[in-house]
Amino acid sequence: MPAPAVVHRLGILPWRELVWLEGLTVTSATRTLVDLSATEDAPTLRATVDEALRRRWTTLDRLQVALSRAAHRPGVAALRAIVTQLVGGDAPAESELEARVAELLETAGFPRPVKQQVVRVGGVVRRMDFRLPGTPVVIEADGYAYHSGFDTFERQRDRHRALASRGFLVVPWTWASVRDQPEHLIRQLHATLAQTRRAHPTAEAALESRPSRAR
Repeated sequence: MPAPAVVHRLGILPWRELVWLEGLTVTSATRTLVDLSATEDAPTLRATVDEALRRRWTTLDRLQVALSRAAHRPGVAALRAIVTQLVGGDAPAESELEARVAELLETAGFPRPVKQQVVRVGGVVRRMDFRLPGTPVVIEADGYAYHSGFDTFERQRDRHRALASRGFLVVPWTWASVRDQPEHLIRQLHATLAQTRRAHPTAEAALESRPSRAR
């Protein structure tokens, strides 16, 4: 027996907020995000926005327009805060795991990390998930479940080694550790940063002096 459905009556929706999908008229991804902002918690909403942007189901411009039309709808303040942050230059996370890492760092009071910074190592462009500003520490949102197969998983390891050869300190955070041991990760990160400052007080200056080039 199919699960019961919950019916929401929204009145007449403008055509721009509707799409045709497999014979059904449904709300667009942009409008759906506005509706979800009233019911989902902040980390889930951020992960959903990131995924919609990554899959090109919506754009920041469309979200801003939708927010201007829904100024008094419940929950839109949370969505507006996310869009404002992204428009300010914070690149969208590429997975729910990355969204959770960003949320954990923000909750713990760390400065906003630089996301998806690129460097060249041996002529190859490497991207860093989360670079902690003022340090050589790079947090990589890592886990086999977020890769398409073993070969991709191995390429991730090669990327870690390449970044280490450039002087970056790669700290992998897995889905299980972010979900089950967030306090432990934060304690470890504080210890790593303290040790890095003692051992390499000028590491940041040395890293920044090396040329890098974005794609």
